[in-house]
Amino acid sequence: MDYQEFEERCESIKEKNYEYINLFQSELMQQGLSVKTINKHTDNVDFYLNDFLIWNEPRTMPERCFEIREFLGYFFVRKCMWSTPASI
Repeated sequence: MDYQEFEERCESIKEKNYEYINLFQSELMQQGLSVKTINKHTDNVDFYLNDFLIWNEPRTMPERCFEIREFLGYFFVRKCMWSTPASI
């Protein structure tokens, strides 16, 4: 896969991921959470889906969703300076 194909694949995946994020955001709104809390959670999910999961290889969320353990247990804690116990 050349760079152009890589970029196109990433953009396609990101478009689908925004659908997932919007569904997640709607669920949080229905639960009555504050806007600040909803934004924090959706930002973290956006980072997970659109940065972490397509970092090495552009694959979809259903193909790689099992990697949440690696993300929360290692990557987010050790590589993201803004991570806190509360954000995990």
